Amino acid sequence: MNTIQLKILDKLHFHGCWHKGHMLTQTITDGIPRDKHGEVKDELKTLVKQGYLIKYPTQNGTAYYLNPLRTREIKDILGLL
Repeated sequence: MNTIQLKILDKLHFHGCWHKGHMLTQTITDGIPRDKHGEVKDELKTLVKQGYLIKYPTQNGTAYYLNPLRTREIKDILGLL
């Protein structure tokens, strides 16, 4: 895992984005320099492919939440276990 992926997972975990909660792409990229936004979007796609995130469309854009089936792995990666 690279630092951008860790920041994404940490931000979603901090805000409680597990199944019922979600976060839009714009909110995930807040606080990250604009020149890195493309990298963040690429890493979001990677995390979805790896099964750590679930992506779904909303009226306001694409939203992501942490995959509740991989809770233990995500918490282990973040050092919470």
